[in-house]
Amino acid sequence: YYGQTTDVTCGPTAALMSFEQSGMHRFGTDRDENQATEIAMWRRATNYPACDPVSLALTIAEDMEQFGHSGELASPSQQVSPPTVILSAPGLVLIDDEPTNEDEIRLRKALQLDALRRAELSGLPVERRWFTAAEIRDIVARGANVLLLISLLPLINDPNAHWVLVHD
Repeated sequence: YYGQTTDVTCGPTAALMSFEQSGMHRFGTDRDENQATEIAMWRRATNYPACDPVSLALTIAEDMEQFGHSGELASPSQQVSPPTVILSAPGLVLIDDEPTNEDEIRLRKALQLDALRRAELSGLPVERRWFTAAEIRDIVARGANVLLLISLLPLINDPNAHWVLVHD
């Protein structure tokens, strides 16, 4: 387990923990270096201040390529595959959580539209559909990890979204 060190790096932290579990080690023993890794990933995936699903998936795919992970078994229990994005929202996400002005809203939209364009160019699968807890269970039962962007509102009455790693 690695706990995020900022209020906004839950997505990269979940992704990096998934890498660790699958044998693609990005963390060491130095806390400052680990935080630098966490923040560097956030900077590449951010939609200011959060990480939208497509931007985070693109960053995960880039890291998998950069660190030479072939998708072969990293450990007896983990199969690492390139990410697939499933969006249950019909449009852009993380737009209306706390935008303070029109410029910030335009920036968030531009970043997500750019990520969608990059995903299409790179062949990153982006599906728009509802998915079920049973589907997540089946994916995890096959040895894969799932990163979920969830609403904290029903859980702890917090209006912010939060990335979690489903691994078991």
